[in-house]
Amino acid sequence: MTSTRENLLFRLFKDYYKFFYIENQIALIEGRNYEIIYIFYDTLSTIRSKDTTSSQWMEKLNKLTQIVDDFVSCSFAMYPFLQKSDETFNPNKNIIIKSFNDNVSDIFDQFYITYSRVSTYKQSMIVEELLIEFNNFLSHFTRYILDQDLSSGVTHLYRGCLDGYKDIVLENTTMLLSDIDMRDKFIDLRVQECDNIGLKEENKLFILEIYKQITEDILSLYQCHE
Repeated sequence: MTSTRENLLFRLFKDYYKFFYIENQIALIEGRNYEIIYIFYDTLSTIRSKDTTSSQWMEKLNKLTQIVDDFVSCSFAMYPFLQKSDETFNPNKNIIIKSFNDNVSDIFDQFYITYSRVSTYKQSMIVEELLIEFNNFLSHFTRYILDQDLSSGVTHLYRGCLDGYKDIVLENTTMLLSDIDMRDKFIDLRVQECDNIGLKEENKLFILEIYKQITEDILSLYQCHE
């Protein structure tokens, strides 16, 4: 990442800390704010993309910051009993960048592919089951930035990828079973999942790749039937 991207990545997690600390207090009252969680996902995707410009990164992040600030202000106006964080989010930027690049970037890129595929399939930008896992990742990673002894949360990104692909499979089991090659590939994949239980997520990215291929085949057949 360039220094510009690094600075914006720092800002994104700082904004998330403000959002998460308040949203988590009212989530059981109002429900999860999937719209804002999606904006975090969309902003991070834009910053990560090789096909976007620094002006696009800045525009996205400035909008995100404004949305978060408005959310926090409105939340305190509606619920004056909310508590503010006693902890200042001001970690070393290098820790954030190194932690993201070393532990998260590859799995997030896989998550982006999955989210795009499931979003297109469902014809909806908001895919709640994947955003739940993305939000869980952000909350864990934010805490991990502040305390390196905690979990980095990448398990949630990996879980989100699996849930997204499996959702497509479950909704198209008849199509899957009607194709012998695809069926056998899927059964072999399930066996490999069993054999690799317990491995770190970065060592199981090949499983996501096979799921991606299978869902690609399913969607190709799905489009033909349409």
